[in-house]
Amino acid sequence: MIAVGVSNIAGSFISSYPVTGSFARTAVNAASGVKTPISGAVTGTLLVLSVAFLTPYFYYITKASLAAVIIAAVISMLEYHVVMPMWRTNKVDLVPLATTFFVGLAYNLELAMIVGAAVHILIMSFGNARPKVSIDISEKPDARTLVVRPRENLVFPSSDYFVSLVTKKAKNAGTINTVILDLSLVSRLDYAGAKMLKSLSDEFNKSDIAVTATNMSKEVRKTLTGIHPKNLKIIS
Repeated sequence: MIAVGVSNIAGSFISSYPVTGSFARTAVNAASGVKTPISGAVTGTLLVLSVAFLTPYFYYITKASLAAVIIAAVISMLEYHVVMPMWRTNKVDLVPLATTFFVGLAYNLELAMIVGAAVHILIMSFGNARPKVSIDISEKPDARTLVVRPRENLVFPSSDYFVSLVTKKAKNAGTINTVILDLSLVSRLDYAGAKMLKSLSDEFNKSDIAVTATNMSKEVRKTLTGIHPKNLKIIS
C-alpha cells in the first residue's frame, strides 16, 4: 500500500497513469509461493517480453483459459469454512456475508461491497439502538428497589429505547422507592446518553423516587458529572 501510494504521488508530477495493485495478480503470486517484492520485477520483465514477442499469439488464448488461471489462484482465498461456525455462534453475522455474495453474483463486485457494508452498518446501528438491559426488583421489608443493569453502551441511538424500557418496567412494578443504575458494564456514555439519564432521574424525582448511579468507570463518571444532574446520586 505504501509503494502504491508513493508511486501515485510521484506519478502525479509527470501525468502518469494511476498505479494500482491487481487483486488477481496478488492472488496468483500468493498461490505461487512468492515471498519478496522482487516478484514485481520478475513479473514486469516477463510482461515486457511477452508484449514484445508473444502478443500475436495471445489472440488464440480463450477467455475461459484465462478465467481458469484466476479461479485456481483465488480459490484458496475462499473462506467457506467460516460459514458453519458463524451459523452456530451468531446467525446475524451471516446477513452481510450472504448479501454481499448474492449481490456480487447478480450485479457486480463494487455494488456488492457497498451494499454489504451498508447492511453491516445498519445491523450495528440497530444493536446500538436496542441495548440489552437487565432489570430486577429487590424487595426489603421497608423498601422496593428497581435495579437496572445496562449490558451495553448508552449512546444517542439507544436513549429513547432505554427510557421507555425502564419507565415501563417501573410502572409495571408497582410501588418502588429507589432506582439503582448499575453501570459496571457500560464502557462508553456519550452526551446524549448522559442527558437521558439526567432526564430519567428528573422524571422519577417527580414521583419521589430516588435514583442512584453506581459501579461506573472514570470515563463514564466524568461524562455523567459533566451535565450536573441534580436528582441523580452518583456513587463510584
